[in-house]
Amino acid sequence: MGKFEFYLIGAAIFIIAFLISRKITTIKLKNLVKENTIMVDTSALIDGRILEVAKTAFLSGTFIVPKFILHELQQVADSEDHLKRSKGRRGLRVLKELRKLPYFTVEISDIDTDDSVKEIDQKLIKLAKDKNAKILTVDYNLNEVARIQDIIVLNINELSNAIKPVYLPGEETEVKVVQKGKERGQGVGYLEDGTMIVVEEGERFLGQTIRCLVHRIFQTEAGRIIFVKPVQNSKNSQTYGFRNFFKSPRFFHKKNDRK
Repeated sequence: MGKFEFYLIGAAIFIIAFLISRKITTIKLKNLVKENTIMVDTSALIDGRILEVAKTAFLSGTFIVPKFILHELQQVADSEDHLKRSKGRRGLRVLKELRKLPYFTVEISDIDTDDSVKEIDQKLIKLAKDKNAKILTVDYNLNEVARIQDIIVLNINELSNAIKPVYLPGEETEVKVVQKGKERGQGVGYLEDGTMIVVEEGERFLGQTIRCLVHRIFQTEAGRIIFVKPVQNSKNSQTYGFRNFFKSPRFFHKKNDRK
């Protein structure tokens, strides 16, 4: 056997091994998709953020949208209330776009429970139990009831809170004070992700952007509240203080004493 034949056989073996390994990987991925079944709640579709998460390929598997969920979504989209109608139509658009993504399959299913189960949330929970599936939702009550019954819940609100920037006491950040706080002298601002910032003694900086030091962090079920203290005056605050100096009675009192 010559060198050329030897290299040719080696190349053929390499190509065959590569194709076999690729086939095995594809089969494994298909099995993973089949095993990862997710029941989709109406609230997750109306919320809409699931679409942006899905586009990143973080989710995989089979999304099951029961027809009773689709029917509920259609009812919201047909509502006489303008806001509800807009939310319902957004949910339908989100579902349409999800079906176009290649990372998972979306099934509109006829599956349902028996007539003894009337509530939609209870129907989802029972189906998730029967199919060993997860539930995708942003509904707080459904989230809690499903977890009590040992069902895995994918909650977009919890995901959103989990990926927010982490701040530690003593760190510096910048915030625009947009309104007064509940306590006297407090100001309130917000980060880009919607996190509330309470600025101690920040009311005097209303409408201004200032540098602050993180003082403490308060975690709630709805999210985090960060308490900060100003570390410097804003551009306008120095001018404000300079003008107030000339307006103060003390200044004029000293002028009169000189006379």
